[in-house]
Amino acid sequence: MPPCNPVPTLVEICLETLPRIVKETVSYTGEKLVNHWFNSRKKKKTSDNDTRRSLKSTNQIKLVSGRVAEGEEKLFTEEQASQVIDYEHKEQFDQYETSHVELDEELAIRTKSAVAEFQNWFVDSCVPGILDLVVTSIIQGVEEAVVEKNCELHKKDTTVQLASINMQMFIILSFVDSVISPIVSNLDISNLIQAVKNRIYTRMEGLTGMKKLIMGEGSHGYLADFYKQHFLTGVGGMNRLTYFSLQCDCFDELVELLGKNCSKTLRTLDVQRSFHVTDISVKDIFAMKLLVNINIFSCGITNEGKARILLNLPKLHELDRGDFLCDALDWIDWWPESKGTVLQIREFYSSESYHFHTQAQMALVALYCPGIEKMRFMFSREHFINFTPLAKFKKLRSLNICGGDFYSDGLIDLLEEIGSQLICLELYYVDQIDLKALVMISVYCTKLEKLGFSNCGFRSSFEDFENTDDYERSLLLRDVPVVEIMQPLVHLNSLSISSRCTLQHISILISNARNLRHLDIGLMIEVNDKYINQILPYIPKLETFSVKGSERSDLTIQATEILLANCENLREIKDLRAWSGVYPREIQNLIQTSR
Repeated sequence: MPPCNPVPTLVEICLETLPRIVKETVSYTGEKLVNHWFNSRKKKKTSDNDTRRSLKSTNQIKLVSGRVAEGEEKLFTEEQASQVIDYEHKEQFDQYETSHVELDEELAIRTKSAVAEFQNWFVDSCVPGILDLVVTSIIQGVEEAVVEKNCELHKKDTTVQLASINMQMFIILSFVDSVISPIVSNLDISNLIQAVKNRIYTRMEGLTGMKKLIMGEGSHGYLADFYKQHFLTGVGGMNRLTYFSLQCDCFDELVELLGKNCSKTLRTLDVQRSFHVTDISVKDIFAMKLLVNINIFSCGITNEGKARILLNLPKLHELDRGDFLCDALDWIDWWPESKGTVLQIREFYSSESYHFHTQAQMALVALYCPGIEKMRFMFSREHFINFTPLAKFKKLRSLNICGGDFYSDGLIDLLEEIGSQLICLELYYVDQIDLKALVMISVYCTKLEKLGFSNCGFRSSFEDFENTDDYERSLLLRDVPVVEIMQPLVHLNSLSISSRCTLQHISILISNARNLRHLDIGLMIEVNDKYINQILPYIPKLETFSVKGSERSDLTIQATEILLANCENLREIKDLRAWSGVYPREIQNLIQTSR
């Protein structure tokens, strides 16, 4: 019996609906409180001029972007002007700034009461097991309400209207405080708008129960000291952290605090692009003996400091964006006392500064990091003779290659050596890909679960090889019926091809991957409704389907209808709006029909 489409649980439905409910609730509350405040002021029979002057002095009529409203610069005295931040610079990292808004005592009390009431409802109603998910949904709802009000702001033009919307946004943001609680243990704010992140940054002292905290990029490095004291106060009360991430704005004092508070719990540290994390922090990182994952890409730590970190963290095996590995190993190899050391590092990334590595560098990696399982390697003949030296990595399971030729640079020979251990193979800008190359991949890489080609040079025939030498030509012109030795890719569940190739190339892969669940086809492959219909027998388990874009008029909405009718597990069709043969109304009708 074919598997049924998964039915969402009651919890999933509630979590999906919660952001909308929160958005409507906080928007209504903000509007109601501000309107009540305005009405109460009118009842006091304050003159229009006094009211307008009061609003200006209270809110200084700065826009939500952080700038002064046009024509209102005169409201600032010279003394005030010297005290305010350079808002033009601040706007680079904050489009929704409302910290300048000040509520009078009556409105502030009402707002605090509304937030407290909302928090009591949230805490009393939430099941402990899904508390962190509910927190995420609440923050999402507040964020959506802020964005909606910000759009509304741009439609207003009078002083009173601008002040009203500003205060409403401030009140809406105040509802972020409702989730600031010691009972919250998992929080990821990296993808939120800056205003919501800023609000959480300034209230971190209430998050003492944190175990996993992903703070995003702070001010993106523009104002590294802006929340420095808030970060220190917040992290100072956390002693259960297992995962900490603050990119761009982390600094030595904060790393020192993490080393003191969380040395026995912290397993992941991410301070990417934090220039204020320097060699001073190296000893504090030593204290975090349980670290298994660290991201110190583009920090202020020298290569010598990074080498010492590698030597002093015995459990470390993941280096996110660890493009410095070769440079650090040069130091380790130079120190006599570290000779013979074997590191537990499992990932290798090409340098993002000089990109290409020499054979001597890769020999050092193989010597000190024999357990490498995942590799991103950029090939250049000026630095590397061919691919075969990579065969030294006997535990390699995921290989990402950029550059080189499949035959003349020995990639085929490398796959013959280590292909049987690979579960992921991704090729970028690799040339000399033809039917035989695809067949040999199926022969050598029998355990592949993921296969990808991006901007590779596919060849449609074995003719016209003026630029190839005799040996290469003999390989390419062997009289072997290559299609007949194609092996089934029984483990392959993900296939991505975004290179200019014929339908013959993609067909030979799809027809031999009967367990394919994810299919991603690039812009340069000319598929149409007829072709989609032809491959249906080979993709019965398909879950996601994507054609990045198509200028063909014969790739229409019928293709999606055919897929939906024949692939019972299909749950996502991407990039439909990029198909020239599909009209917006057809997409809308499809969405309505699918619900």
